[in-house]
Formats: sequence, structure tokens, C-alpha cells
Amino acid sequence: MKNKIRILLFVLTLLFFATAVTVKNAITDKDVLDLESQKVTQNIYLKEQIIDEIFGDSILQKTFINSERYPLQVREIANEYKEKQIYLYLFKNSSPIYWSTNIYVPETDAGLKEGISYINGDNFSFLAKKKILSGGMHLVALTPIERQFQTNYIARARQNYIGALTTTQLQVSKFGDSDDIRNIYSQGGQYLFSVKLKNGKYNNIYLNIQLICWVLGTICCVILISSICVNIARNGKPILSIIILAVTFTIIRLIDLETNWLSQISDYQLFSPKVYAYNYLAPNLWSYLINSTVLLWVLCFIIFIKKHIVIPEFFLKRNLRNWVFLGILLFVYYIFNEQFRQLASLITHSSFSTEDLITLFFTYDFTIYHILIYSLNIFSIFLITDILVFLGKILTPKTTINLNIQLIALVITLIVSGFYQDFSLINVLIGILIMMSSFDKSILKYNNIYTQIITILTIVCITTIKYADAINENNKEHMKLMLLNLESDDDVEAVSLFAGIESRIKQDERLKKLIEIASRNPNTHLIDDYIQKNYLAALSSNYNLSTYYYFNGLPLANYVSNPLLDFREKVISNANKITNTETFYKSKTEIGFYDYFSLLSLQDNNGNSYTVIINLKKSLTNIASFIPFLNKNTGIDDHPNSKIKDFNFAIYKEGALISQNGKYTYSNHDPYHTQKINEFIYINDDDSYNHVIYRPDENTTLIVSKQIQSSWQFITVVSITFLYLYILINLVRLLSQILPVYVRQNVTLMNLFLRLRYSIAQIRYSSRIQTLVITSVLIAIVISGIISFYSIKIQTAKTRKEHKLNFVNETIQNLQDIAVKDSSQSYLTSLHKTMSSLTNVHVMDFNLYDKNGKLFFTTQPAIYNNSLVSSFINPNAFMEMNVLKKNETLVYEQIIDFTYESSYGAIKDGNYRTIAYLGIPYFDYLEVERQNTNILLKTILNIYTIILIIFAFLSLYISNKITEPLQMIRKKLSQTNISDKPNESLYWEKDDEIGLLVKEYNYMLVKLEQHAKQLRHAERESVWREMAQQVAHEIKNPLTPMKLGIQQLNRSFKDNDSRFPERFEKISNSFIEQIEALANIASEFSAFAKLPESHFIVLNLIEKINKSIHVYDNLPNVKIQLHNETTFGERIEIFGDRDQVIRTFNNLIKNAIEATLGRRRPKIVITIKSHDDNHVMVEVSDNGFGIPEEVIPKIFKPNFTTKSSGTGLGLAFVKQTITGMGGTIDYQTKLNQGTTFFIVLPLYTGEEKLL
Repeated sequence: MKNKIRILLFVLTLLFFATAVTVKNAITDKDVLDLESQKVTQNIYLKEQIIDEIFGDSILQKTFINSERYPLQVREIANEYKEKQIYLYLFKNSSPIYWSTNIYVPETDAGLKEGISYINGDNFSFLAKKKILSGGMHLVALTPIERQFQTNYIARARQNYIGALTTTQLQVSKFGDSDDIRNIYSQGGQYLFSVKLKNGKYNNIYLNIQLICWVLGTICCVILISSICVNIARNGKPILSIIILAVTFTIIRLIDLETNWLSQISDYQLFSPKVYAYNYLAPNLWSYLINSTVLLWVLCFIIFIKKHIVIPEFFLKRNLRNWVFLGILLFVYYIFNEQFRQLASLITHSSFSTEDLITLFFTYDFTIYHILIYSLNIFSIFLITDILVFLGKILTPKTTINLNIQLIALVITLIVSGFYQDFSLINVLIGILIMMSSFDKSILKYNNIYTQIITILTIVCITTIKYADAINENNKEHMKLMLLNLESDDDVEAVSLFAGIESRIKQDERLKKLIEIASRNPNTHLIDDYIQKNYLAALSSNYNLSTYYYFNGLPLANYVSNPLLDFREKVISNANKITNTETFYKSKTEIGFYDYFSLLSLQDNNGNSYTVIINLKKSLTNIASFIPFLNKNTGIDDHPNSKIKDFNFAIYKEGALISQNGKYTYSNHDPYHTQKINEFIYINDDDSYNHVIYRPDENTTLIVSKQIQSSWQFITVVSITFLYLYILINLVRLLSQILPVYVRQNVTLMNLFLRLRYSIAQIRYSSRIQTLVITSVLIAIVISGIISFYSIKIQTAKTRKEHKLNFVNETIQNLQDIAVKDSSQSYLTSLHKTMSSLTNVHVMDFNLYDKNGKLFFTTQPAIYNNSLVSSFINPNAFMEMNVLKKNETLVYEQIIDFTYESSYGAIKDGNYRTIAYLGIPYFDYLEVERQNTNILLKTILNIYTIILIIFAFLSLYISNKITEPLQMIRKKLSQTNISDKPNESLYWEKDDEIGLLVKEYNYMLVKLEQHAKQLRHAERESVWREMAQQVAHEIKNPLTPMKLGIQQLNRSFKDNDSRFPERFEKISNSFIEQIEALANIASEFSAFAKLPESHFIVLNLIEKINKSIHVYDNLPNVKIQLHNETTFGERIEIFGDRDQVIRTFNNLIKNAIEATLGRRRPKIVITIKSHDDNHVMVEVSDNGFGIPEEVIPKIFKPNFTTKSSGTGLGLAFVKQTITGMGGTIDYQTKLNQGTTFFIVLPLYTGEEKLL
């Protein structure tokens, strides 16, 4: 059967690999393009059908026509289809009056023809369909096709904006593309657009088939090799089987690492080194996961074949075995350190930058893989520890020697780590982990609850220390990068754009026209917006922008000074020209400041002169709110400004402090002016801060500081890790009880239930009490924690919402007061001017919309200049204030993949008519929400975990107190005997359930004594009756021939027989033999009767066995061998009676010789082995014919024998002698193969009392 399964696995392996290779070679890019384009076409057809249903529904048409009367119904309908990625818009006289989303809102529908068409916007492309309604109303439905952000703006992998091409490997092709393309048509056959495959690697169903086949084929191959290796181990070659399995895995891994084919053909982030990369063996997260799985698989294999492992005799030599165990221990210390070091690399070498564990759990895409890798490595550590303990008991069976070697290994490890300046507690904790395992069973089996908790806490402490070290390492790298940014002379990203900006402005005729118009109607806002949108979109979010304009030498606004003269003076005295530009300069500033400006002089054909002055300033010491989607080529966690608020830094010049930022207060004088130049110096001070110092020259010192994580953060790590490991280990235990039922293929609910009941029955009563208490507390904590978390979170959110609404209401009141006082009635201009002046002193962001919902002022123009979102107000907010007449509202908005919260309010004039809408976006909403959630979660976790740990130890105390009387009763019950010695009764002062049990026990003792006397008397009579019968029988046997001999002699004497002397001699010799037999029978019974009368002394076991061997080693054809496999040398001391010990082995050897009669080469082997720390085992084996099954139950009974002559007291004598010494005797027998007796004797420890 097993061979058939192996053949099946081999065939499956070949089939899976062949399928993967066939798919790879047979499927081309054209096949993928055809498949994906068909999916897109089907998706578009489905959207068209839904849109046609909307346009064909007369009730919906009437609702849209009367949208001013039924605005809420229109919103409800639009939201329903919005969830299906169909956006509805209403236009009246070609102007939008309702939009279901403000991601994209067409300014007009005049360019859209009735029917279906394709719209390619700045950052979005849509499938559009228009229907003309009555009353000048038009209904437009847009469904997204592709999101086409500029390369400056990168969306995360989690795409909330879903288009027709989002889930495929296609992109819209452009005119002139030479790649293979496929045209996409509408249901009516109208051409819409063309698609092509995305550049680079991509995923599709064919690639998924390849991956699945390779994975399944590898699994089948591994199972096949493992099965073969198990068979090899069972055939007596376990070491070879381990080597074969390890070599197989090594070859597979090396092929994978060398080819690296997964990351070459797939863009799954799991295979990407951008997500994680550590070393050659772990170039990506997938490799690390596979390495961890392989290690655990090999270790499980070793555990499975552990009973077949035999250590070579060479390593068991007395002068070598201790060194071997020491070497293994040191290797295990090295392995454990490497495992925890690489686990720490999940933080130091991964793509995320957060140091908060809660944030990592809920926001990082690969958290599940990190948890899986951590779990696999922790279980590998448990298994390595079990294997180490197993080898330790073989190599050093004595506990004291074993522990001494463990301490020596720990000291050596600490000394070696000291040379590398690594004085952490990791190695001490590893030593504790190994020692705890030496005293108990595997952590994966039911054992002492104390050991389990201490072992888990040890792992948790190591994890926390490594986590803290990894976070500190990350912080050091971030601080180094920040120092390099501070020290940098130029913003390379900005400088690279200046030449292109300069060239395009010089050729921009529209800009000249705008300046000329503004000279007649002084208003530079249009020019500012135009320049920001067309030239400075990539810089406006990071730099403070100032612009000045001159037309024919005259300024277009009333500037405070003369900027033209000021900047010309800078060019002469305090600026350097930017390379590859003619008009861009960099002002000479201090470290950490960037000041760029441009003096652009233009002329037109009419002789008019134009001067444009652009001034860009940025200071790393003045960081505004960070908006991730406004930063070039960065994600939220990658941009340097995203974490800069968490750091403090200072700049010293000539020994004096010139600038500092953050909460940390630096000294006015440079305390590090003596440090080396161009070196990073790391300092940990006493005020819980880490500092990195860098001196780029003799006169400058840069310092970046970061507060050390609080102890609460580490308590959170301890809490989460402890809870996770405790639950995981118990789940593994449960599975270990259920899986054997599946292996036996008798899977029924009843079998599972019985197996579970049996497993529970094996658990000690105290452990069940502890588990019940801990589980009850854990359930109560989880329930109360969930209720507390959500109730506090809801209340906090409610309070925060009220605060934001109150703030926007107060701001609106102030703006309304200003607007009412404006006599010119130019409300929008007045509001624009007011907000412009306000943003110069206020750090918050504001948006102003006109009464139709169109933006006319914003503090973040880059968002709208780059068309990341339309300039129309959020439709839900517009509906709330315009239709429901609310003064303020709070809504959630989204730009790209970034979600934030915005509060809106209606600004009204003196007649309570809406003149504008104010929007206050809270771009830090997610960050604040995350911080609040983290604080709340950490607080609850820390408190409840501490409570759980306290209750865990309290449950131990309670369970011990509850089971203490039961332990006392158990101990007394184990000591209860039916000998002549009276049993001691129990005393319990309380009249409770235990007291009743004690009373019953004491009453049982009284009854037991009575029955024991009767039983002893009956047994004594029975035994002596049997013995008398046996003695009579044995005496009768020699008396009969003696009687016959005397009668024969009497007859010969009377008859004067001439042969009388001869007969007399013969019969007298026979009489002597029979008398000796009678004397022997008397001696045997006398010795058996005198067994209690023993004289115990210290004996050398080997010496006594050798004396017994010498009695029989002269017999012909009999070979007797003695092997000593212990570490005690030639002297093994036991405590017993000398004569009885010799007689015991005499009997065993004699029986073995008699059992081999008839064999050509009788062979008897006596082997002495270490049983445990306090006992030795003696095995007496023969190659005889074995013991028949029918006589096995009687061999130790007195008077039983299978020989024609004999007393039947030999083995009874042996058993009584062995048990009298405190040992045990057992045997194994096989017919026609032989018998082995196993004798376990206690070693002499010096504590026995000499008798």
C-alpha cells in the first residue's frame, strides 16, 4: 500500500511540474492580452446594460427632471449606483446641478454627444453615456475605466477607486503605440478605446496556474522524499535519512534562489525585495517563509524518527560525550541567536517605517506573513529544544552533569558575545529556556502549567528585546537620513525641475497675455493659479511660494518693498546660479533652509516687457501638515517629512545654537564640538532620548534626537505576544489530539468526542482548574475589552465630531461678520482676501466654494491644479447645506487612496442667503484616529494582560490549595499496604467535603486491616499447603528408589548373592545422591523462607555478575558476554544482599542456559545500561526457544516449573530479591527467538541506611 502511495506521489509530482512547464511555454503575451481584453469587454457590456436600465426607467427620468423637488430621492438613486461604480450627473443648460461624486465633475456636457463615448481626463478615463431629458435637463452616466495619475503621484496597492482595467493587466494605449493592442467596442459596435498589456511583470490566471502547479508539485516531491526517508530511518539508518531530507531541501532552495524565477515573472509583492530583503538566503518575504517552513519540516521529521536514532559509540565514550553535548549546546545558542536576529529583520529590513505594533497589525499588508513566519520560527525553537534535551539525556544522563554543561555553555556564550559588545539578556533567556525544557516535557505537550507560562514568558521577553533593538536600529537609520537632508546644500528634486520650468515660461504666450490683462485690471490671483498649476504643481506642497509681476517696469500689485531691486541685489551679493539655468538662483542660507528664486524677463512682439519673479522657500524646521498624495514618488510611510514631526533636531554654528525644532530642549552651546568630523556618533542620554551627532565641518554640528519608546509600548508587545503564543500553543495541542483520529481514517464525531474526552481525562485535576480559571478570565477580559474599546471609541468620535462642527461654526460666524461689513457687496472677493491673509498666520487648511459649489479659494492648490479631485464641493455636504439647510456638516472624503474628514459650513449674508461654503479638510484625520485607537488599544491590552497574568498565577495558587488535600489523600492511598505494618490514618480538622472523604478513608483503613489479617491468614495457609504438597512430592521422589534399593540389598544378603558387594556399592552411591537431592531441596526452601532476613551492603554490580558468569563460562558451546554501556566505568554501586544478588544472577544464567539446550550455538548476552539518573538496567538475553504463552502468567509464582525436576522457586526467588532491593523485573519473549529479562536496580546514592 505504501509503495502504491509513493508511486502516486511520484506521478503527481511529474504531472504538476509538466503542467507548469507546458503552461509557461505554451501561453504567450498575446494569449494574455486576448483573455484580459475579453474580461474588460464583458465588464463594459455589464455597465452599459445597467446604464441602459437607468436611462430606460421612466420613473427615474421623472425623478431626475424634478430633481429640485426631489433632491433626496436623486441622491439615494445616485448613491445606489455609485456602489456599482456608475456615477450620475445632472446638467441644466450645460452646467452641472448635481454630481454623485466630486472625483471628476465635467464643467459642461456641451462636448458630449448623446449616446456612448469615451472621456480621457487629466487623471481619469471614463466611459460616458448621455441622455437628453426635458426642460433643458441632461443626464450623464460615467463609469471609470482607468486611473491615470501622473508619475509624481503614486497610489498604494489597495485601490479603492475601481475601474474596468484595475483588476486586469491592461492599460489604455496611446496613439502611436507600437505594442500589440486590442480594440474595445461598445455593445452597439462603436469603437471606444484600445488596450495593451502593462509594461513589466504582471499577474494572470496562467501565471496563477503555474504557481499552483509548482507549489503542489514541490509539496508532493517533499512528501515523497520524506516518506522514503522515514522508511530509511525505520531500517536502522536515521542519520542518513535526515541527511537525505536536508540535502533535498537544500537543493530545492538553491535552485529557487539561483533562478529567482518567481520574482522575475510575477509582480506579487510577496516576491519583491522592496517589501523585504535580508540576505542571500532570504531575498524576499516568500523565501523567508519557505526557509522557516523547511526548517520546521525537518525538525518535525527528526522528532518523528527520534525513537530510531542511535548515537554512534564513538560519541558515547566517557572522555568525549560531555564535549559533544557542550558543542551541541553552543551550536544551539548560535542557531537561536540567528533565528531571533532574522526575526528582527522583519522590522529592520521591511518596507514599513512604523514602530507602533498596533499600527503594524492593522495597516501593513504583509502582517499575516510576518505572524506566520514568527510562529514557524517559535515552534522550530521549541522542537530544537526538545531534540537538544533528548540528546542531552543520552549523552549526559546524570542531571547534575547535564546542568553543569548547560551553565558552562551559557558562560562561554556570554564571554564570546562580550567580545562583540553584545551584553543583552538574550543568551541568558535562551539558557533559561533550555533549562526549563530539561526539567519538563515538551512545551507542545500537556505539562506543568508553571513550566508552560515561564517558557512562554521567556520567549516573549526575547521577542520584546529584539523588537526594541530593531526599532532603535530603524530610528538610527532615519536619523542618519535626516542629518544628511539637513546637511545637503541643494534640493536635488527641485533643482532638476528648474531648467524645464524656465524654458516653458519663456515660450508661454498665454502667461504674457494674463500679465497684460492684470495690468489693466489689477488682480494677480489668476496668474498665481496659472503658474502653480502649470509649472509649480510638484513643488507647491513642499515650498512656500511668493510671486511678483511687472509689466513694462511697473508692478501689478502694491508690494511692500521693491522685489525687483531686492532680488537683483541678491543676485549680485548673496546667491549662486543653478546649473543648467539662466535665471534661477539659490540664496546663501544656513543648513536646513532652501531659498530659490528666479528673475524671468520676457518681451513680446509689440515691445512690451514682462518680469516674473518666483521665490520658493523651504525650511526643515518649519514642517507643515503632511499630505502623502502631494509628495513625489513616495508613499505615506516613505516620505521624509511624514515622520519628521517625531524627531527633534538642532543646528550649531561656531559652537552656538542657531536653530532647533521639536520638544527636546538643546543646550545653547555646542556640547559636541570636539567630536570627529564626517562621522555619525550615537549617544543615549539619561533623559530618555537617543541622539545622533554629525559634524560636516569644523564649525557646524547637526543633532537629531528621538525619544526612546516608553515602557508601555514594550508592555504592549509583551501582552500581545504572550496572549498570541498562549492561545496558539493550546490550539496546537488540541490539533495534536484530533489529527491522530484523521490519520487512523476513522473520522466520526463520536471518535473525535471520545478522543477529546480521553485527552481531557489525562489532564491533572489541578491543571483543569487552572485552565478553567484562566479561560474564564480570558473570556471575561475579551468581552469587557471589546465593549470598553468600542464604547470609548464611539464616545471619543462623537466628542471629536462636535468639536469640529463647533470650530467650523465659529469660523463661519467670523467670516459672516466680515462679509456683512463689506459695503461693496463683493462677498467672494472679500472672503478670498480674508482667507488669504488668514492662511499666512494659521496652519490649518481651508477651502471656499461659491454658492453653486465651485471652488474659488484653497490653501492646497496643488490638489486641484493636478486634478487629483475636481474643484466641485463634496455632493453629500452640498446636499446637506443647500437642500436640508444645515449650517454645518461633517463628511468623509477621498483623494486617490487617501481618506480624510472634512467639516463644511454655509456662509450667509445679512438676509440669510447663502453666499459661499467653507470647507475645512482634516488631512491628519487617519493619523489622529490611528493614534487614538493605538493608545486605547494599548491601554486595554496592557491592563487586561497584566490582569490575566496575575490571575494565571493566582489560579495556580488556588488550584494547588484546592488539590492539596487531594494530593495528601493520594499520597496516603499510594502508601496503603496489606502488610503487617499498620497504615497511618489521616487527620482533617474541618467538617467539609474533604473531612467526609477523610472519615471514609480512615474507616476504610480499619476495614482493610481486618480483611488483610484474614487474607494473610488464608494466603499463608494456602501457600504453606501448596509448599507442603510440593515438599512432600519432592521428598517422595528420592525415597521411592531408596526403598527399592534397600529391598534389593535385603534380598541379595539373604540369598548370599555373590554380586552383593557390587550391588551394595552401587546402591549406596545412589543413596548418597538421593540424600544430597533431599538436602538441596531443604536448602532451597530454607533460603526462600529466609528471604526477609537480608544483610544489605554496598556492592559492585559488575563484580557480582562476573562471579555468576565464571560459574558457567566453562560449559562447552556456551558463550556468555557482558557489555557495560553506562558511564560509570568498572564500578556500579548498588545496595543489596551479596549472596542473594549472586544467587539471582546464577538463577537467571542457569535458566538461560537451560532455555538454549538444543541450539547449535547457545549465546547469552548480559548488557548494563543507564536507565535514568538514579537507576541502572541489566538485560539478560538468550537465543533460546522462548517461553510458551500458556506458562507466561505463572513464571514468577513459587513452586511453578516446566522442568521434570526442580523446585519452581528460582524465578520467584529472583523477583523477591529484586523487589526487596527496590527494583523491578520484566521480560520480553518471542517463540524460537529467545527471551530477555529486564532488571532495573536503584544505584547507591549514600543515603540508604546500612542494615
